[in-house]
Amino acid sequence: MRQAIYREYRPKTFDEVLGQSQVTEVLKNQVKNNLIGHAYLFSGTRGTGKTSCAKIFARAINCLNLQDGSPCNVCENCRSILNEETFDIVEMDAASNRRIEDIRDLRDKVIYPPANLKYKVYIIDEAHMITNEGFNALLKIMEEPPKHLVFILATTEIEKIPQTILSRCQRYEFKRLDTEFIKENILNITRDLGVEIEPEAVNLIANEADGAMRDALSTLDQVISLGKDKITVKDLEEDLGLVDQDKIFKLVDAIISKDFSNTIKAFAETSKGKIISNLFKDLTDHYRNLLLVKNKLESNVDASTMYLEKYKEQANNIEMNQIIESLDILMEFEIKLKTTENPVILGELLVTRLVDYVNYNSFKSKINYLEDKVKELEEKLSNLKVEDLNSNGNIDIVTTNNSVKDDLVKAEIITEENKSNITETEDSKVEKEENPSAEKVENSDDLEDDVLDKYKETKYWNEIVNKLPTPMMRNFINSSTYRFLEKNRLVILFKTEDTKMKLICSNINVLKKIVQEVVGSDYDVHITLESSYPDLNNLRKEKNLKLIQDLFGEDNINIT
Repeated sequence: MRQAIYREYRPKTFDEVLGQSQVTEVLKNQVKNNLIGHAYLFSGTRGTGKTSCAKIFARAINCLNLQDGSPCNVCENCRSILNEETFDIVEMDAASNRRIEDIRDLRDKVIYPPANLKYKVYIIDEAHMITNEGFNALLKIMEEPPKHLVFILATTEIEKIPQTILSRCQRYEFKRLDTEFIKENILNITRDLGVEIEPEAVNLIANEADGAMRDALSTLDQVISLGKDKITVKDLEEDLGLVDQDKIFKLVDAIISKDFSNTIKAFAETSKGKIISNLFKDLTDHYRNLLLVKNKLESNVDASTMYLEKYKEQANNIEMNQIIESLDILMEFEIKLKTTENPVILGELLVTRLVDYVNYNSFKSKINYLEDKVKELEEKLSNLKVEDLNSNGNIDIVTTNNSVKDDLVKAEIITEENKSNITETEDSKVEKEENPSAEKVENSDDLEDDVLDKYKETKYWNEIVNKLPTPMMRNFINSSTYRFLEKNRLVILFKTEDTKMKLICSNINVLKKIVQEVVGSDYDVHITLESSYPDLNNLRKEKNLKLIQDLFGEDNINIT
């Protein structure tokens, strides 16, 4: 049986391990200086060299003819390990040997000295799969191991390893491999096998591997098995279900153009016969490359010169905000892809969201920002002082803070019913004589009199609040914005549905009892949001507009 490429070309010395010098250099020095530990933990994502380094280290500490800290691979000990002819090197898969009985059996065996090597080495792969009882059984032998014993644990999920085990191990983190290392290895292997491969095909395999060398070599093995003289990008796209990069550009062009019909057609063409997860990943990589190109970081883009020019052209047609929002949407949908039973429909929904890329969740944050800004403006307006009355009987107001204009260059007022941008023109100038008159401020107050009249706070409010059983409830209910009597009920309005409102709602029976005691037995309690009362919403919008217009002058505000 033919060996898989990733096994046949597994590195045999520390120098052959690519991209993990932060680990291999330390291990080499330990071997050279005979500073061998009793327990090691190798962690990191799949296919980054954890098991390969464990095997090399096991040979190195038993080698009879060391070569600069690496095993010679020709001495008797090295050959017996390579040929799997010794019982002193044991490889265990913790996924299938995870029970306490398995670990107890291991614990009973490790106390015996090696048969023909210097050290007995136990390599436990996927160590995070061991049960808690199994770890407890392993703990004692790791705490006081015999001198001849070395444990090497390998895991992709270090957070699942108990702290009691971690504290007894030397820990080494294996990072994802740069694509350059993966490309270098692919080219070396194809040269050795006498197989010709296009540079674009090498790039595609390396990018698809996502930093895992084993994934890249498995893909290479699969395409080589097609028996073709030359491996092309077309072979990877047609035979392995990888996505055509030109079709990705066409799909993103349709998305940027906000052409929904062509976007769905382009998605259907791009995804035909392909693995949807590959398409999601390629779209994410594509938008990442657009982000890099938009920020003049072309050197970080993994693409040929031809595609780099296409990225530059496409980046000129898309705003930075759209790229960022689209990446956020892609990350969200990659999570949904793991649980969906309809990946194609999810893909169609994804590209639809990318066309309409606005993140609606951010509207809340924008509203919060605007409310804070309005409060800030109100505070600054309260610092205005009256100088004197002019000849027309109006009051001239002079600002004590000259930075009001500078602090608000652009404000957005967004509600669920009305989303309007209010932008101050760049050349507007606010001078003392252009400030709003006191008459305008008074008129602004008059606007709300009729509307607010029916929302005036009930005279019973303080008595009701004082009867509440706890200070927390009294504080929380006072955070409501309106509390008035309407149709034999006390109406309490909150601006947002936050923790305070929920606590009051959960104690509504206590509140009802107090209201019936204070106001009358036939009164009920109704707790809701301000948004349930449209005239209040309209009033708030008008007040925000009036505030800004009064501050800068109506002629200086452009409403779009």
